[in-house]
Amino acid sequence: MSDLFAEPESALLPFALPRGSGYQSIANPTWSGFDITLPHGQIFYSEQFFTRPVSDRMLEYLQENENLDWKLVNWRGIEPSELEHIKFRNIKWKQDW
Repeated sequence: MSDLFAEPESALLPFALPRGSGYQSIANPTWSGFDITLPHGQIFYSEQFFTRPVSDRMLEYLQENENLDWKLVNWRGIEPSELEHIKFRNIKWKQDW
């Protein structure tokens, strides 16, 4: 099991930030992640903040619906017009395109 408080393996983000003014990341060893500054705010990023079971259950919770088997559907292949007709059980889904 991953240790939430373990030292980060690398002081580099696993993705690239824009090189413009106002973008910065600093390793946060206390929370095993990165404090990221953006032009209009700040966020915290940790690749493994949640354990796999917690992450999987959250995804399941968000995708549960009355129309489709959430485990088998190709969510990326669903058109925006189709998404409007899916009756999600736990959330009122709104997809921003």
